[in-house]
Amino acid sequence: MYALLLAFMITNDTAHPDEAFAFLRHLMTDAVQQQFTDESLVGVTNKYIQWNPIIADALAAASAATSTYGDVDGVASLYSEYLNTILYPNYVSLWQAAITPEDFVETMATQSAQYWADHPQS
Repeated sequence: MYALLLAFMITNDTAHPDEAFAFLRHLMTDAVQQQFTDESLVGVTNKYIQWNPIIADALAAASAATSTYGDVDGVASLYSEYLNTILYPNYVSLWQAAITPEDFVETMATQSAQYWADHPQS
């Protein structure tokens, strides 16, 4: 099973920090968290919320999990520079049809080889 969690934040330069915080506090109430699972069929991290029965197998799997792995198999947390300068820009170009699948493969191979040559791992 693969799951991503939603993350919310308020930036330092937000125009309305108090209102943004109040909105986030509202999103995390039990009532809204229950609504997320009831109506959107998503799991929530609030352990007091009953997940929709349609996703009961996901709740069982999440509850029994003994390990996790990071987004993009750990690349996001371990190699964020690579992710942001090589993988994501090329991935976005591919999905926006700015490059062909063949160009994506060639570009990824070339740029990845150069990146890792310049950033040897210990």
